[in-house]
Amino acid sequence: MSRGARTEPAAPARAGAVAPLWVVLWLVIVAGPASAMQEAGEAPTGPEVVEVRFPGAESLDEDRLEAAIETRATRCRSPLFFLFCAVGAGWALERAYLDTAVVAEDVERLETLYELWGYPDAEVTARVVPRGRDEVAVEFAIVEGEPIRVASLEIVGLDLLDPPVDLPEPLPLEPGDVYALPMLDSLREVVVLAFAERGRPYAQVEFGGDVDVQTRSAALVLTVSPGPAVIFGPAVIEPEPPIEESVVRERLAFEPGEPFRISALRESERSLYQLPVVERVIITPQGLEAGDTVVTPRVQVESRQVQAFQVEGTISSTDCLEAAVFWVNRYFLGGPRVFTLGVGFANLLANFFDGDFPCSDTGEGEFADPDYFVQADLRQPWPGHPRTALLLSAFFTRESAPNVYVQRGYGGRIGVAREFRPELTGSVQYAPQRNELKAAEIYFCGTYGICEPAALDDLTDFKWYAPVEALVIWTPTGVPIQLRRAEPGERWRQWVRAGAEGAAAFTASDYEYVRGIGEAARTRLFGSTFELAGRTRVGILAGEEILPPQVRLYSGGVSTVRGVAQNLLGPKTLVTSPELALAEGCELVTLGCPAGTVVDPDDVSPRPTGGDLLLEANLEGRVWVSNTVQFAAFVDFGMLRRDALAVGDAFVVDASESLVTPGIGVRILTGLGPVRIDLGYDPSGARTYPLITRDPETGDLIVLGNVVYDPFEFDDPSGFTEFVRRLQLHVAIGQPF
Repeated sequence: MSRGARTEPAAPARAGAVAPLWVVLWLVIVAGPASAMQEAGEAPTGPEVVEVRFPGAESLDEDRLEAAIETRATRCRSPLFFLFCAVGAGWALERAYLDTAVVAEDVERLETLYELWGYPDAEVTARVVPRGRDEVAVEFAIVEGEPIRVASLEIVGLDLLDPPVDLPEPLPLEPGDVYALPMLDSLREVVVLAFAERGRPYAQVEFGGDVDVQTRSAALVLTVSPGPAVIFGPAVIEPEPPIEESVVRERLAFEPGEPFRISALRESERSLYQLPVVERVIITPQGLEAGDTVVTPRVQVESRQVQAFQVEGTISSTDCLEAAVFWVNRYFLGGPRVFTLGVGFANLLANFFDGDFPCSDTGEGEFADPDYFVQADLRQPWPGHPRTALLLSAFFTRESAPNVYVQRGYGGRIGVAREFRPELTGSVQYAPQRNELKAAEIYFCGTYGICEPAALDDLTDFKWYAPVEALVIWTPTGVPIQLRRAEPGERWRQWVRAGAEGAAAFTASDYEYVRGIGEAARTRLFGSTFELAGRTRVGILAGEEILPPQVRLYSGGVSTVRGVAQNLLGPKTLVTSPELALAEGCELVTLGCPAGTVVDPDDVSPRPTGGDLLLEANLEGRVWVSNTVQFAAFVDFGMLRRDALAVGDAFVVDASESLVTPGIGVRILTGLGPVRIDLGYDPSGARTYPLITRDPETGDLIVLGNVVYDPFEFDDPSGFTEFVRRLQLHVAIGQPF
């Protein structure tokens, strides 16, 4: 492009002709001295650069500008040292020093970069600003100028095939966009790939039109020559034992004689990688480079170790220390089926930490005792349908839900899973299990008013819980996103899960109910360092009058509403000992607490009753401060209603509860996995809940009446003490959504 005010044609070229132009420009940008930082061991020759900034830059993000220049600011040697860097520990810093010659060359690099991206008149001025003794900030002041914009865009040749070729929307370059050469090349690639999907991988694209620098407009014409039709020939299969050729062939997404499609190769590769025994897949379309019209795919499949032991371990505030070991056979009985046998434990060391960090949400007493499981799983692909699998499972387990219940029992699952499309999967399972409940007497007494020992023994004894479950997951990215930095070109991450389950007498269940839960999340990425994420979850439950705690809905905790402890958002009951009840001024009889009694939160333990209607919404902003450290700020909302079908009880004590909690967090990528630490703030005030204790003589539960529970301001604390009390710390692995 010229800086002069004249009209000139955009040089026509074959496909790829523009690429050398912007590649040359790019090499000009990144060429130059190796670095503005002194090499390790060299004495500094100038003041230390503590900041590099780009005032006036609006159209190009700072990451792209920083990548184009050689001048750097002093930075942390490793993300693991970020706390030391924050306090200025010299050994943790990688220092950079001023090189005025490099700064001058960086000015040219930035102007060339702007020209490349459609701003031919951009002017860059460098300025060195003193920031203290032997410290400076380097400022590249940018006047971007008016860009050249695409006034019109015509793509000729799409209708040469029947039906015409459709291009995905939005295109990388459209009318109204800035005339950026990288986007023009991306547009060429989109066109070529679209024709390749129609069996024309040799399509050529020529560029034409006019670029008027004076009027800052470009009229572009892309002319496509489809090239000859290309078909698949017979695939050459080269599997590594124990993988059989027939297993590979049934997972190929193409047949001999079909039109060539790049997506068919990618789909075949993805389908083969779904076999756990596969280590590597290489599909080479032989003949494509030579321009053949019959392409013979060469499919090489390398296997991994068939049998292996896998050890897992995590730390979280809800399950404390978890550890598990699995024996896996990835080609069980000589076929593409997976058999897994595992044993694991959770809540390890919960009693030792006694509710302190990092095991703050495990609960007390029986809730903090070790959980365990023994489980065997078999995944068997359906014969002739590799996208469908039969699922079989059997288990024996002890599982605790903090402050709600402990269940111990055994059971199994049988079901079918199906991949409908790469982004859409579903499953249906029947999951009978027989469990007994422990530590659930308070739940039944506080939720349903059943407090008599005989009735409680019947409700907590071994019972069959046998639901039929259906689950659908939609993820355009293939799997739900875990913590990682954005890849270039990414903008959206999203997923949706919807599940329903139900049990009745005909499923051999002792309980009858229907429950549905839907959850969706979406993340928008801005550049490569900032992202904004949102999530919502809705649940509803309907069934017989008395239901066990494991089917109820709960909210609050490490991945829901982070301002409160696990499961503790929503209707609750309070539990205390007879001695502490007397100390609070209550009598050990039904409704024995005086009206308006304000209890000491240290004397009671809140127990959630769960609910029938759940609404949650989360909004979180995240910024990467290095390749492995991310900071976050969030706002969480939750509402849990005790009875979804009740009418007019919104002001009844314990009927429903809602809360909005803000907070901050940090995520750190480590060799052991991504660690997340969140600190939420609970702004709630005093609430009224029923108080329950045991009769010291008979052991019967006694409902002492409604009392005021104010864990933050009950003793009129100082502002700082109250603030600290309202903070809730969570530790977990991976992003919350």
